[in-house]
Amino acid sequence: MKTKKYFEICKLFLYLSVFIILFVISSCNTDSYYSDEDCDDFICNSEEPFEAILYVNFTKNTENPNPKILLLEGEFEEFNVIDTLSTDEDKLELNVAINQFYTVVAYYLSGNDTIVAIDGDDVKKKSNSECGYECWKITDGSVNVKLKN
Repeated sequence: MKTKKYFEICKLFLYLSVFIILFVISSCNTDSYYSDEDCDDFICNSEEPFEAILYVNFTKNTENPNPKILLLEGEFEEFNVIDTLSTDEDKLELNVAINQFYTVVAYYLSGNDTIVAIDGDDVKKKSNSECGYECWKITDGSVNVKLKN
């Protein structure tokens, strides 16, 4: 009886081992997602980017027609202010250095009180090799320091 159970466990272990090996082999990442035929019409951003866009959404209303907005490099606790922003628009698109975390702080008035809204995001770049080229992808940042209704 023990021998039969032992063989069942060995058989189960063998099936699991084969499954894991097949899974690992099939999930290997190749250098390129494109075949040679696809490379004929391939479009690549081959210039390394050094700036990206940080989108800033904020509230403008009658009590806050021009709220004070600070742009900080890094986390809020570091409080490294790099710009004080003002605009007539309802949102901002800021050109910022890549591979950096940015925090945006907006100050709003509400009667005699001040409301502070804080949000932050990364702007990043990443390269990969496609069709024999080094291609760059930018991940823009987006922050929302709007007042809640």
